[in-house]
Amino acid sequence: MIARGLLALGVTLLGAVSAVLAALVSRHAWRPGELTLPWGMVIALAGSVAVVFAGRSHGRPFGFLTAAGWVVGLMCVLGGPGGDVVVAGDLLGYTFLLGATAAVFLTAIWRHRNT
Repeated sequence: MIARGLLALGVTLLGAVSAVLAALVSRHAWRPGELTLPWGMVIALAGSVAVVFAGRSHGRPFGFLTAAGWVVGLMCVLGGPGGDVVVAGDLLGYTFLLGATAAVFLTAIWRHRNT
């Protein structure tokens, strides 16, 4: 019982930390000439989904806890008295906010098919 409680706390904290790291890396882009390749967004989305999938591998409730921790971590990055400086209010910022949140929750609620 204590082990499951510690696991629940661990996956929730892991979700929060991954959201903070994803928010920090999501702005990175490679700009060869006129083209902009947002490699940071790809890393942020893939890392966030991977963390929730890893939490979910211990059971569906742990996937939800990881996703909830991810949202709490994102709220910590977004909230503050001086406004937000990590996730900008542009296309890339909104893509991260909406896209990563949707990807995280879809990973948490996706039904696993028994084969």
